[in-house]
Amino acid sequence: RIIKRDSKRALSMEKFSYFKIGIFVITAIVMGVLGVVVLGAGALFQKKSIVETYIDESVQGLDIGSPVKFRGVPVGRVEDITLTSVEYRTRLQYVLVRISISSNMLQFPVNDPSSPALQRELDRGFRIRMAAHGLTGVAYLEGEYLNPEGNPALRIDWRPRYPYIPSARSRITQLSDAVERILRNIEEINVPQITASIVRSLTAMTKLRE
Repeated sequence: RIIKRDSKRALSMEKFSYFKIGIFVITAIVMGVLGVVVLGAGALFQKKSIVETYIDESVQGLDIGSPVKFRGVPVGRVEDITLTSVEYRTRLQYVLVRISISSNMLQFPVNDPSSPALQRELDRGFRIRMAAHGLTGVAYLEGEYLNPEGNPALRIDWRPRYPYIPSARSRITQLSDAVERILRNIEEINVPQITASIVRSLTAMTKLRE
């Protein structure tokens, strides 16, 4: 009888342990689901504005979901990437990028294209341009204030569906263009003529010494 009583007690304790483990697992799952719902609800109810920009260069490395930053601070994400000729009746082959920006992140509104405050910031040189994460090839977009005269808005022949923020050429493209200009200038140098001029100068200097 004692053995049976002990075995029953052990079986009861084992069942109770399984019950506690089950309650713990269920509680953890419920808390995880609630956490996801709360975080998702926060992102869902956060006000966002859609803007678009047009880029006249390769956007290799930029994908839907890529971050959009302002001075290193995330302010939005890339929502769509396509060509302007797909969305608008135009022969201009720009890359069209639509962006969602959190309305409370910037100090000026971006949801109203006729807003004087937005136009004032664009006149000051607020631009969108591509940037790269180191040498990984992964790209993102950054908002920055640049010289508006050196970074004019691209010519367009359509009416944008969303507020339009002009783009600027990326640093990578600017560096590539500078290297190409240097190489082009080197190719245009007439090396034989320069060499002959140097030889003539040295010959003249030798004769003067004699």
